[in-house]
Amino acid sequence: MPFGAPNRAPGSLYNTEYRTAMDLTNRTYFFEFTTAPNVIWTGLEKFDLKEGSPVMVLDPNNIALSGDVTSKFKPGKVIY
Repeated sequence: MPFGAPNRAPGSLYNTEYRTAMDLTNRTYFFEFTTAPNVIWTGLEKFDLKEGSPVMVLDPNNIALSGDVTSKFKPGKVIY
């Protein structure tokens, strides 16, 4: 949601928490919290996306992250 987008509840606004963009040509995924100065991205071609491959996770709340974070992903588990 854009900053200041009206909510259906009178006098309230939707909170825009993050923005994402994807470069399909270069297979790069960009992520930015609207409240932090850092933009992070990852090169999707560097992940093993075959069936049975481990799930890789990254906590985007880590304010120390900046730039290319592809190498910072760690194996994790699926949470439903």
